[in-house]
Amino acid sequence: MENHAQRVATTTTMRKLDDALAGLHNGTFVHIREAARATGSTRSTISRRLNGGLSKHEAQHHRQYLSPEQEQALAKWVQHLASTGHPVHHSFLHKLAEEIHKPRGVDSLEIPIKLGKHWVS
Repeated sequence: MENHAQRVATTTTMRKLDDALAGLHNGTFVHIREAARATGSTRSTISRRLNGGLSKHEAQHHRQYLSPEQEQALAKWVQHLASTGHPVHHSFLHKLAEEIHKPRGVDSLEIPIKLGKHWVS
């Protein structure tokens, strides 16, 4: 489970990488080495991403219970419920995620996956 300090560090690292990539694309930086030095990103990471490599988060999408689109739908529901004064309990959120993930259609061969008890956190 990722704590607040880890999330801040990850966000900062991603922002540095985004700055380096943007600078290389818009001409601010001519060389990867220059972008790495200016932003604090590593040359290998910048090079890998320029060559089509995925971020750690993107590379794990296939292992997630919900797709990014399903996660966005779930987040919208939670925001809507919270904005209307309805508390969102973990058990409800768990059931809502299972409903969103439920295979649609008669010929779906997808094997149902159970959420772990700590999935919400």
